[in-house]
Amino acid sequence: MGIFSISYDLYQASEYRAFYDCLESFDHCWAMDGQCLIRTGQDATELRRTLMQLIDNHDVLFVCRLGDDWSGVGTQCGGWLDRVQQGG
Repeated sequence: MGIFSISYDLYQASEYRAFYDCLESFDHCWAMDGQCLIRTGQDATELRRTLMQLIDNHDVLFVCRLGDDWSGVGTQCGGWLDRVQQGG
């Protein structure tokens, strides 16, 4: 399983509930507005394809696999990252 950073800018006046529901269906942590960290067995391309079906063509989406070298300030994800990286 990998840990991925999902960053996005949603520009359209569309309903994005399915997009957020999809992100929340994974073991996840909201890093900040416009960024969610998830744990999944999918690769970045599969994940991007899944999520692109749930947003508008003019929205922006970036999917990146995280390593174990990270640092942050003011986020709620430190404990979550520690737990999932240790297999919890």
